[in-house]
Amino acid sequence: MTADPKIKERLSRAADPIAVDVEDHLKRLHGVSSRRRRVSRAGAMALAAALALAVVVLLLQVLPPHPAGSSAGDGGLSGTIAYSFVSGGNLNKLAIVIAPAAGGAPTVLVQGGQDILPAYSPDGSMIAFTSNADSATSAIEIMNSDGTNRHAVPGATGALPSWSPDGTALAFLVQGANGESDIHVINIDGTGDRVVTTGAWNQVSWSPDGSHLAITGSPNAPTPNQSGAQFDLYVVGIDGSGLRQLTNTPTYEHFPAWSPDGTKIAYYATVGYDDGSAPASIWVVNTDGSNPLQLTDRNGFDAAPVWSPDGSMLAFASDRGATAAQQAANADHSGWAGISIYAMNASDGSGVQIVRDAGSDVLAPSSWTAQPAG
Repeated sequence: MTADPKIKERLSRAADPIAVDVEDHLKRLHGVSSRRRRVSRAGAMALAAALALAVVVLLLQVLPPHPAGSSAGDGGLSGTIAYSFVSGGNLNKLAIVIAPAAGGAPTVLVQGGQDILPAYSPDGSMIAFTSNADSATSAIEIMNSDGTNRHAVPGATGALPSWSPDGTALAFLVQGANGESDIHVINIDGTGDRVVTTGAWNQVSWSPDGSHLAITGSPNAPTPNQSGAQFDLYVVGIDGSGLRQLTNTPTYEHFPAWSPDGTKIAYYATVGYDDGSAPASIWVVNTDGSNPLQLTDRNGFDAAPVWSPDGSMLAFASDRGATAAQQAANADHSGWAGISIYAMNASDGSGVQIVRDAGSDVLAPSSWTAQPAG
């Protein structure tokens, strides 16, 4: 299918703190045709992200039937996954969805706006997310895990929040006027906003001990056309000190996720600059940069890894179950469909199982809590 222009417009507003080129941003959220001309943030999928992957639902009060019915058996899965859902139809309202990891009906927490990439607080009681309600600037909002008490974090004009381990602060991205994308930290009451590090960053993950941030992108100041810039995985102290590069590869790293025990970082790598490029594969690496391990290796899209609460599994977005036509369209950026949520053993990539079947739509996990849904 071809990318709907209204979807381009909505997604371009959803994950950038300032208005950006529509084609550039939709590529962050996964696959469109034109080459980006400036630094991507995440959304994305981005995914991002990145990465890159957001939630678009039909203009109904409930989701289409298929996300509720197609899911894994228990298979060791527990807790609740928060994810983004992108409709394969032409309607383009955004939503935030949660569902039991072991299967069962999803719950729509937010829909009808431009709200993406939910992140559970460490105790599972709250969810932070990126909102773009005024169509001009992205902001960080927080709500209870049941969707109540939604409110903006004062002064947090940015995207892609990651919680501090004590649940009192958020790390997030702030896009500048010249294409730079810096990492900020702010208290959830809006106080204490500060810059941790500057550069061309696209995603951030806070370490379980609170001392460091894992970030992907580049510390170099962006240029007007940075399509050739190398994005790698870095770690930096929460005070901005000790920036360390963990990867130095010909691929582009996106969407870091720190393991619950603090010993590893998961991420995904693409062969192209954008986090929606395919093929994309999932990796884990020790936090000192040693022992990089590729967990998925296929000519397709495997992205947005999210750790299970006990660290034994990774949930991720993949088009491995898509039709050949959907996979081809995802690869050449002429479409965006058939991306479901899977889980695998985090140690070696074995035991892949489907968690939520997207059908003709797109699902992307962004957070996993031990707390039960509802």
